[in-house]
Amino acid sequence: LNIAALREVALFLYESAKVDQRLSKAYSEFTYAVERIYNESLLQAERAELRMENTLDEAKNLFGPIEEEISQESMQAYEHLSQPTYERKLRRMDRQLAALSDFGSVITDVVSGIEAAQEGIPQYISRKYEDARDDLLSASSSFASAMSTFNLSVSTQDFGETVAEFRQVVKTMELATESLHKSADARVE
Repeated sequence: LNIAALREVALFLYESAKVDQRLSKAYSEFTYAVERIYNESLLQAERAELRMENTLDEAKNLFGPIEEEISQESMQAYEHLSQPTYERKLRRMDRQLAALSDFGSVITDVVSGIEAAQEGIPQYISRKYEDARDDLLSASSSFASAMSTFNLSVSTQDFGETVAEFRQVVKTMELATESLHKSADARVE
């Protein structure tokens, strides 16, 4: 019986549980931010995104030592935790950390897009097309940036329907503001 290896197994189980807890909390903050966006409470969405980033920083600080200091070979000391299971757990945590970090950027871009759209759409409705054009371009660009981040994200499937639904909403907002921008641009010329 290898006591040092068992210590590493215990450390892995303990620290990975702490990482999982923070990942769960970060995802809760993401879903809260999305709900606030749907309710047009943009300041609350930004605050939730900041809490999410802080929680992710904690998770990253806990995850680093797991990856660096715990050897895969130590997992052989505990029959209920195989090396492949250990590797899958590490990959999942790494994927989720990266995706949630990406989701923070998405929230920031979407909030910027909504703020620009809130300026541009009333101008468009009031037939102030020249004024509307820049704001609608800014809105469309922000939503496009959010979609690009979603598309490049290493993993969105780990997070279920909330992410898939929000992604569709963002895509719709991108297309709508892009169409309004093109329309405003055509009316200016």
